[in-house]
Amino acid sequence: MVLIKGNTVHSEIENLWQTSSGPDYYTLSWVVRNTSSISMFRIYHQGVLHYTTLLTSHTVASLLPCSKYLARVEALCGDSVVMSSKTVLARTGPRGVSELRYRPEDSTALWIGGTRQGVAFQYQLSYDNGSTIQQGRLMEPLLPLLGLIEGARYALDVWEECDGEWSADPALVCFDGVNVSVNSLVLQVASTLRPNEDQVLAFIVPWLMVLDPKTEPWAELKRIYEKLLEELLKEYPVKTRVELVAFKELEGKSKTKITFQGFDASITDVDLPLPPGEQLDHIQSLQPPNITVKDGIIYWDDPDECATPDLNRCDANSLCVNTLNSYTCVCQHGFYDVGPAFVPPPTPASHPVCYEKGMFTQCLTRSMAGGIAKAFLIGYFGGDVTVVLNEGRCTMEESKTLYHFHVLRKPSQCGTIRLVNRTHIEFRNTLTVTLSRERTITRRDLKVIWKCIYPRNYVRNNQINVDLEWITSHSVVEYNSSHQLGLAMTMYSDNSFSYGYRDSIALHLSDVLFFEVALLTNNTFASEVLLEVISCWATESPDPQDETKGFFLLDGCPVDSTFHWLSVNGVSQRSRFSIHMFTMPKELPIYMHCLARICSHDEDCTTNCTTKRLSKRSTARWDPYINVAVVVSAGPLMVTPEAAPGTKLSNWDEALTMIYVVGGTMGVLMLTMLGHIKATLDLIEGSITVCTTKKTFDPYAVVRARDLIKLLARSVPFEQAVRILEDDMACDIIKIGTLVRTRERFVKRRQRLIGPKGSTLKALELLTNCYVMVQGNTVSALGPFNGLKEVRKVVLDTMKNIHPIYNIKTLMIKRELSKDPELRLQSWERFLPNFRHKNLTKRKEPKKKTTKKEYTPFPPQQPESQIDKELATGEFFLRESVKKRKKMEEIKVKQAEVLSKRQEERNRAFIPPKEKPVMKKTNKAPSEAKINIEAIKAKVRKAKTKKLGAPSVNPVPQTKPAHDKKKKNKG
Repeated sequence: MVLIKGNTVHSEIENLWQTSSGPDYYTLSWVVRNTSSISMFRIYHQGVLHYTTLLTSHTVASLLPCSKYLARVEALCGDSVVMSSKTVLARTGPRGVSELRYRPEDSTALWIGGTRQGVAFQYQLSYDNGSTIQQGRLMEPLLPLLGLIEGARYALDVWEECDGEWSADPALVCFDGVNVSVNSLVLQVASTLRPNEDQVLAFIVPWLMVLDPKTEPWAELKRIYEKLLEELLKEYPVKTRVELVAFKELEGKSKTKITFQGFDASITDVDLPLPPGEQLDHIQSLQPPNITVKDGIIYWDDPDECATPDLNRCDANSLCVNTLNSYTCVCQHGFYDVGPAFVPPPTPASHPVCYEKGMFTQCLTRSMAGGIAKAFLIGYFGGDVTVVLNEGRCTMEESKTLYHFHVLRKPSQCGTIRLVNRTHIEFRNTLTVTLSRERTITRRDLKVIWKCIYPRNYVRNNQINVDLEWITSHSVVEYNSSHQLGLAMTMYSDNSFSYGYRDSIALHLSDVLFFEVALLTNNTFASEVLLEVISCWATESPDPQDETKGFFLLDGCPVDSTFHWLSVNGVSQRSRFSIHMFTMPKELPIYMHCLARICSHDEDCTTNCTTKRLSKRSTARWDPYINVAVVVSAGPLMVTPEAAPGTKLSNWDEALTMIYVVGGTMGVLMLTMLGHIKATLDLIEGSITVCTTKKTFDPYAVVRARDLIKLLARSVPFEQAVRILEDDMACDIIKIGTLVRTRERFVKRRQRLIGPKGSTLKALELLTNCYVMVQGNTVSALGPFNGLKEVRKVVLDTMKNIHPIYNIKTLMIKRELSKDPELRLQSWERFLPNFRHKNLTKRKEPKKKTTKKEYTPFPPQQPESQIDKELATGEFFLRESVKKRKKMEEIKVKQAEVLSKRQEERNRAFIPPKEKPVMKKTNKAPSEAKINIEAIKAKVRKAKTKKLGAPSVNPVPQTKPAHDKKKKNKG
């Protein structure tokens, strides 16, 4: 069957509930949004398919009254695709009360319960006009009606009740009241009638006791209080036996009234009641602490130890019951005390260890224990049962309340079944339960299976004996007609060949295994024969002829690179060699087999392997039985994977805790350190679940428990992970495995986050006050909320190729700025560095930018056909001859255009190019410039004077221009 989750919301069963019930049926109804997508509905009753329907309601009939049943409805698409599933706990009601009558002789109402013994009855007494006089709850089908008005008309309604459900229609009786005086009542010896109010004692306790009378806690509570009252009346002149009559809740008060009656214990033939007044006087004369007698009622003033979990040590599966100056624990309905069968017994022994149905499993170091409640089996079968453990190979111990066993895990002793897979070793014990009395037809045979599952990686680390049967075959060879020789193979732990394996052992792939195949001559002509080992191989079963074989020695030559001879093969009566451990395809326990033969002293038993050496271990099918050679075997060996570098090997206490959690179908480990949080670990499913219990005082503790498990699963040390339980702590698991595509780039950036010798990570921890651990593809952070935000930003930026040193510098600046009180309310943007990306080329924009057309749900407009175009131009209505003539004219026009263009192209070659205009040359001389002779002379004179270095003799005075004189006069 295939379960489709989240396929569609329209086929999901939104709600499933019980609409009605009766003494032998219940009706279910459910709601589905769209039934058209559902092919059928399957209704399961107690896990068994009951009916298939297309309707959204169904009735399950032919049931027992006052019972609970588990119902499930599945919505199917097709034949086997489950679209949705819902489960509900359904109940059947009581049958009701019959033969209700009033007996006027002693003013008593009697009736017969329709369901079974142990149910409760609700009653209501009223006048004929409807006004209520009295109402209450009884456990017996008998109600004394005292103090009635003579001749008045009364009406009495009685319902049957079970599990809070009342019968649909009450039984009604109307009668005329009879006033019966107490003095006229005659005590009937050995009567089963309920005593009246003057024959019983009552005491009131300051707490409520709401229990179902048909359950085991009710019987235990009754026994405790009867024993307590007998202790109070221990010094009474007459030996007293106490029987509790009823419990009654006082309306409007958190109190319970308990009525009881004392009988003379010295008389065993009949029940002789003792006078209540004398018993009250005796109790009052004792003046016991916390007990007072007032108005004929005993008041119990003891504090309620069961009010809060801090005052008692009862577990979640037990019920706290107050006793005088103390308390006791009683297992809840359906749970049984298995403490007496525990190994070792629990402490303190006064508190019960309650398990549902009494089923428990203990997976110990060398043994396993388990048990089941006798009352559960008797109730399940409806009579005495016979129990057989492991097909009678082991005896089931029987106590007052339990069937239990305590056996070793060796299959040879008690028939324990052992199953081994790649990761775990499972030990299983089966209990077969049948009815003791013989019946022709039986349908309720029961098998109970106890399992202990051990992880294989704990086997070697903790030296756990896996109890696999060690196989060592000794083969006998008839060498000649008068002598027989034996062969045996032994495996050793080292090359000293001093310690041989005699029991199953777990090895690592790095271990070396040492073999010795020896000839057992039994002191007969020892020097005349030799031994040669021909082939050796490994299988995953004790059968040497298993389909899959791993050869490491074939035809006298090694075929594995780790095979080494430690002695010369074929020259003595023993051969020694070694090989590194290996694994097989199924990863099951490995068995070793060797084929050997005996040679005479004049025969060459050595093998030359230079010409035939194989490169790898062979796994082909091969028949080892050749000539007169013999196969010897030993095993099994288990191979456990190597631990990763830096992994701490766990101790036995941790392994035992894990094994105890898996023991049985599902084990439970209480994490009291998390505020009474219940954790359930299932190694088979590979999941762990945490939930609150009745003693959980902080609901948020379950979230912190989940975070603690997440941190421990990512190798965060326990000393750091347990800080998550503090109020101001939080955690963040940052997944970085998918942020970078290339593996090499991911490793480089992750190492950049850690830094050389973890310096970057340490700086980040100091600046954020968080614990940070990089493990695989995740980064685990633990600390305050503000620090976790900074850690996440740094980690994500680092994986985006932003070096963490930039963020660390920013955090250092912020840390210094936070110390200044004046800057706390100001913006720090002007102080923080603004790092820019360098050496980043801009992405080239494409030359052609394609713009997406706007989406429209309408299709594009249909192009016009040729006929539409002709209709638009009117050409459609022309005759064919006119159309042809018009078409020919258009063709001629086009031909003329093409012809003219072609003629222009041809004439273009004959058009001469434009020439440049010719420039005429002229012989005109350039105009003579006027030469300043005086200036030339002055220049020559000045040059001569500068060359000779003598002053001028007659300096010629320079005459200033007239406009300079005018400027001077103005100044």
